[in-house]
Amino acid sequence: MTSTEVFSAAALLYARMRRVNSRVIDVMYLVENKQYAQHVLTLAQEAKDDELDRLSVRLQRLMNLDLHESQIDTHETVSAADEQDDRLGYEATPEEVYKAQVQHHYIGALR
Repeated sequence: MTSTEVFSAAALLYARMRRVNSRVIDVMYLVENKQYAQHVLTLAQEAKDDELDRLSVRLQRLMNLDLHESQIDTHETVSAADEQDDRLGYEATPEEVYKAQVQHHYIGALR
């Protein structure tokens, strides 16, 4: 596996996902993070598009991923994080909510 092949397959997947179901993915992060790659591949396969299926299988082989394991791991990770937040009684502050919003970054950059 070369990073060039993985990046190329991920870029093709990005273009097709954007065209088919208007999803935009982060190609660089996909190449670096296997858990994110597994999630993106699951989304691609749920679209029921022949080209997306072909590209996702290719990327899955290049990155040596197993989608069934990723679905279990992701659900366990999310539920564990939710339980921890519930125990701590965590609530986002207004400042954290403001920082999480993306729109204010783009408006300032365009002016």
